[in-house]
Amino acid sequence: MFYSTGKWRVDSTNHISAVISGLPQDESWLSEKRSLDFYDIKGDVEVLMQLSNSESFEFRPSNEAILHPGQGADIYYLNNKVGLVGALHPGVLKALGIDQKVFVFELETEGLLTKDLAKFSELSKFPSIRRDLALIVAQDVSAQQLIDSVKSINSEIIRDVFVFDVYTGKELIINRKSVALGLILQGFSRTLTDKDVDQSVAHVLQILEKEHNAVLR
Repeated sequence: MFYSTGKWRVDSTNHISAVISGLPQDESWLSEKRSLDFYDIKGDVEVLMQLSNSESFEFRPSNEAILHPGQGADIYYLNNKVGLVGALHPGVLKALGIDQKVFVFELETEGLLTKDLAKFSELSKFPSIRRDLALIVAQDVSAQQLIDSVKSINSEIIRDVFVFDVYTGKELIINRKSVALGLILQGFSRTLTDKDVDQSVAHVLQILEKEHNAVLR
């Protein structure tokens, strides 16, 4: 069963789905209390994508009626919609008598069964460096668009990029939001210098400004 905006349709494809809500771990004084959010369940979907040729998957803003506006994404595989992920719409929660946020995903499994056999990749013996960037972008710029832009950069030292915070508040200009990116940089032939890192970060900022009008917060 797959939900498409405004109606249900029945098909014969296999799906995998999940629902999460509440706290990611038992409450403890050793860790900050937080609730599960969109990026937790999106991370679960991305783990599943790693079972396949994950480069063929794409997240796009969703208009699905069951998802909270602005907190959901449609999942595409080879440009075909194969699922959705996001927060349930408040109206759905009210109808179900639920008084806390709930996050869901549904994904066709066919695209998850295409991964090639694993191949060994050489590991670097040099330390990695993390740089965090807090960016101000328009509300309609998705975190995935920022990640895709960074990943498209032809760089020998950018190993990973991820989002660890999204903030919208009254101190920000209307229709703008703050997105925090984590960059992991690492060399294979030598330890990176501050100059190496600074130049790479500057290049990332240049690309994000050009493609998304992003500026440092």
